[in-house]
Amino acid sequence: MIAAAAPAETAIRRARDQSNRRIAAHDADGAVAMMADAVLVLPSGGGPISGRAAVRAAFAAGFADPDFLTYERRPERIELAPDGLSATETGRWRGLWKPRSGQPTLSGRYTARWRQDGGSWITLSEIFEPEPA
Repeated sequence: MIAAAAPAETAIRRARDQSNRRIAAHDADGAVAMMADAVLVLPSGGGPISGRAAVRAAFAAGFADPDFLTYERRPERIELAPDGLSATETGRWRGLWKPRSGQPTLSGRYTARWRQDGGSWITLSEIFEPEPA
């Protein structure tokens, strides 16, 4: 028998799914809606991006590329902290572009840190590690 997912895990998985859908729709505002104002993102191929506004700008710049399709994050594990108010998500990510772009599919592992805030789960940080060559 498989145990049912805890409410926090279910909520985080839903938020991640919604974020993936908004990125696929090239919705920069929606892509960062679940992020804390002071979110810190460490992308696989660049320096840190600090703050929701800066992350939004990075998404908007990526969405301007006509060959960009989406970034996907697929959670594999969500661990709730003992206080029940924070959690760590780990999984796999990939970036997709149209085949004509010549851009390879990028992929790797990621870790995200979450906090419950007013009944909703928000992302505090995300770290994206590239797949080893």
